[in-house]
Amino acid sequence: MAKVFTKLNISSNADASSGHRHFKKLSANSGGGGGETSLITFTIEGATYQAEAGMTWEEWIASDYYRDGFSTREGYVWSGDNPITNSVGLPQNCNSPIVEGEAYCINWGGSV
Repeated sequence: MAKVFTKLNISSNADASSGHRHFKKLSANSGGGGGETSLITFTIEGATYQAEAGMTWEEWIASDYYRDGFSTREGYVWSGDNPITNSVGLPQNCNSPIVEGEAYCINWGGSV
């Protein structure tokens, strides 16, 4: 299986309202090379998502890879009022790196 790498443009301008960095996906290609970043995949409730290897939840939510209305508050990742948990039920800290291949869940009605 070939590794997939993506060149990214990390903007030096932070979003004034959130203070987050913005990651822009420029192009994808196979093979290695300087300055290219690999992407990982993971799931939340069976839906597949991509992130840069080593990206935290907070960075992912502020990036162009993000979709579907997740948020961070109180130091954790949320879907509405429900925390995102890993496969063993631990709530995800917004500063934790996203784990490649992990099957994350929404803890419906749960708390942190």
